[in-house]
Amino acid sequence: MADEAELDEMLLKVLTAIFKETQGAPDSVISMWTVGQGLGLDRAEMENLSMELVSQGLLEIKSLSGKVALTETGWEKAQTIEPDAARPKPSDDLEGFIEELMASLENFGLEDQARKDLEIDLATLQGQMTRSQRLPRVVEASLQAVKETLDSAPHPPGSSLLSILTRLTAAKE
Repeated sequence: MADEAELDEMLLKVLTAIFKETQGAPDSVISMWTVGQGLGLDRAEMENLSMELVSQGLLEIKSLSGKVALTETGWEKAQTIEPDAARPKPSDDLEGFIEELMASLENFGLEDQARKDLEIDLATLQGQMTRSQRLPRVVEASLQAVKETLDSAPHPPGSSLLSILTRLTAAKE
């Protein structure tokens, strides 16, 4: 069994990993199993560490399937440890989202037409980024089209991209 110092170190690693995976977005939900896997932890270890974070008021369980979110206290603690993980401005989110999605298009297993449609939607969003004033309805419609395409992808994107997309679509509603 790990000593107390090792346990504290692992708790901080889990806390910061959740913060990084959600890109510092308060109220973002992520699978604790995915985070644990990324840290090389088995399910039992991740469950124990997550429950310890819950008992400390830093994490809350959002679903029985293992979805978790940082509490406000957990977010504040993680922010002091990993301040660069948070994205400061929504416009940066959109630009970063487009760049990251463009770089990983091959990974989603989309059929040719779905991929072409996604590329067109992303090009539309890029065009809106360069306008002097964005057209909110165009951005909303393009984000919705991107979301629908990614939701139907055989190999959906990772949680960080989905987290950004969720924030972007929520900000537009």
